[in-house]
Amino acid sequence: MIAHGRSGDDLCCPVLAVARQLVLLRQNCDRLDLLTKLASYVKDRKPVALQAKAFTDVIRLHAALCHHLTGVPPKDYSARSLRAGSAMALLAGKCDSNVIKLQIGRAHV
Repeated sequence: MIAHGRSGDDLCCPVLAVARQLVLLRQNCDRLDLLTKLASYVKDRKPVALQAKAFTDVIRLHAALCHHLTGVPPKDYSARSLRAGSAMALLAGKCDSNVIKLQIGRAHV
């Protein structure tokens, strides 16, 4: 099993980010259960699971704002871009390809 560990950074630590998200959900939702997705936002005091389309819309909005800097059309981005980008970042960081496959969840990385 591979798990995230503490990075020591207050802002970017994956363990602290999960803890902050859980605290946010617990403080702002009337009820959570074992089926509540961690990748949720709060609406009317209820957790709403983040959907790929909504996330893609936000990514494309920000890509449009940065288009003059990047030259990359917003339509070229999607929620799936994060998987490919994460795999490439790990590969560029000299991470073992088997570890990347386990982390990213694809057998053909």
